[in-house]
Amino acid sequence: MCIVEYQQLKRLSNMGFFKKVFGNAVEEVKKNLEDSKNEILKNLEDKKNEMLKDLNAKKDEVLGNLGINSSKLSQFSSLIRNLDGDVTEQKQTTSTKSKAITVEGILVTDIDTLIKHGIEKDDFSNRDKMTSVIIPDGVTKIRYSAFDNCKELTSITIPESVIEIGSFAFRDCKQLTSVTIPKGIKSIETCAFRNCEKLTSLVIPDGVTKIGEDAFWGCSSLVSITIPESVIEIGSCAFRGCKQLASVTIPKGVTSIESYAFCHCEKLTSLVIPDGVTKIGKDAFGGCSSLTSITIPESVTEIGSEAFNECQELTSITIPKGITSIEFGVFFKCNKLTSIHIPDGVTKIGKFAFSWCKKAKFNQLPNSIIEIGDDAFYGCQELTSVLIPNGVKEIGDCAFDKCSNLISITIPRSVTSLGNYVFRDCENLSDITVDGNNTIYDSRNNCNAIIETATNTLLYGGTKTVIPDSVKSIKEQAFCGCSNLTSITIPDNVECIEEGVFAYCKKLQYVKLSNSIEEIKEDTFSNCISLKSINIPHSVTYISKNAFIGCESLKSITSEKDAKTFDTNIFKDCKSLKKVTLPPKVEIG
Repeated sequence: MCIVEYQQLKRLSNMGFFKKVFGNAVEEVKKNLEDSKNEILKNLEDKKNEMLKDLNAKKDEVLGNLGINSSKLSQFSSLIRNLDGDVTEQKQTTSTKSKAITVEGILVTDIDTLIKHGIEKDDFSNRDKMTSVIIPDGVTKIRYSAFDNCKELTSITIPESVIEIGSFAFRDCKQLTSVTIPKGIKSIETCAFRNCEKLTSLVIPDGVTKIGEDAFWGCSSLVSITIPESVIEIGSCAFRGCKQLASVTIPKGVTSIESYAFCHCEKLTSLVIPDGVTKIGKDAFGGCSSLTSITIPESVTEIGSEAFNECQELTSITIPKGITSIEFGVFFKCNKLTSIHIPDGVTKIGKFAFSWCKKAKFNQLPNSIIEIGDDAFYGCQELTSVLIPNGVKEIGDCAFDKCSNLISITIPRSVTSLGNYVFRDCENLSDITVDGNNTIYDSRNNCNAIIETATNTLLYGGTKTVIPDSVKSIKEQAFCGCSNLTSITIPDNVECIEEGVFAYCKKLQYVKLSNSIEEIKEDTFSNCISLKSINIPHSVTYISKNAFIGCESLKSITSEKDAKTFDTNIFKDCKSLKKVTLPPKVEIG
């Protein structure tokens, strides 16, 4: 009788009908079905035992072929301590019990599998409670991410049989304090020990040829490391963020120091780059804030952008003769850098190359330079004079901005492009000369200013500037931050004064405005804190917002007759203003 028939009969019996008609037939059917079930279960148990017997026989055969005694299986009772995986008790052939640890469904007591295949990807990764590991002799490979993110792992024993440690193998083992790398290792792969924050020292054995990308990035407690002469490659970010690393010796076989290799090694004080290195990559030593000296060999032909940025204790540097371009931000914020030799052959000084090198002096630039990039010498406060070589064609935006002690500048005949704000906030700039053979710019009548010849626009002025009568307009911020300018007369031919022309001229006391200008634009005299009075000519019909903001010594303003429109905040923070004479018709915004 099939199960479906039985279930139908059972439903009838529940209605009280079946028992009356068929008597005890249901009970007999139940007994037959129970007997069948027990027979099936017994057959399954026998089959399982037969399969286990075959598997054990196969295991013993493999162990014998490998020459491994079966007692070696007990080593794995100490392979992983305090593991938070599934732990089950397994009965042994002896009267004692030992723990067989199951990870990802695999019994790690299968030593033949472990030795044959190595510790596989993710085998023990993300184990939050694992504190120590002993890998048995015979294992040859620790593969990709094997112990990745074991955050409580403090110690690991790696046998000399291991010849491969894969990428990310011990990444984020944040409590790991020491590790001995076996002598058979040839390469330390990508991120192998990244963010091992408690690792304090390490000896890389002779025979290793490669330290991969990010290998020790974020090992913030690493104080010392021994790199053998066998190493010929140090990957990008290899030691990035090793904040306690005080010294390192780069092997002679290394030919390239890749990007970010030693970035933010904040305790590194000195470094010798061996002869044979041809390239120093982007940001290779950026943020090495204790680095006081570095030797760069003549073999180097390329220094990447930001290579030494924010090396705040670096005092001198000699750039090799093979360098043709000083790239973006190479020495940005090297605050104590005083001695810099730029060799002949350099054609470009890139953006921010020496920006905020506050103590650096560049009295003579090599004749090979043809381009000075944006902000190249921004904030070089000890720079007093610059003779720009004939050959330079382009000077970028803000190239000498905030060079507060710059006194003199000479623009050669070769310059065809001057960016915006090139000499802004050069508060002591007084002597400005343009070569007489320059066809784009001039300093006519020895005016101590730079004028765009074709448009008669004054671009940049200084403390001694006398504006020629031929000038038609003054470019925005032309005198901005020229703190030592005390007086200025603007000829009547000047028809336009752009925004912020005299902003932050803190010693400016006297201004004679042109009778041809129609508008005083935004921030024209903002924060001229010494200006005491101003006469606004009759030609002016509009005064823009903030035109005199912050002129705290301004006492009187006279505006000649004719209609005027005043925007908002024109005289904001003019604390001394007592007298304002306005024409009859004034519209105030």
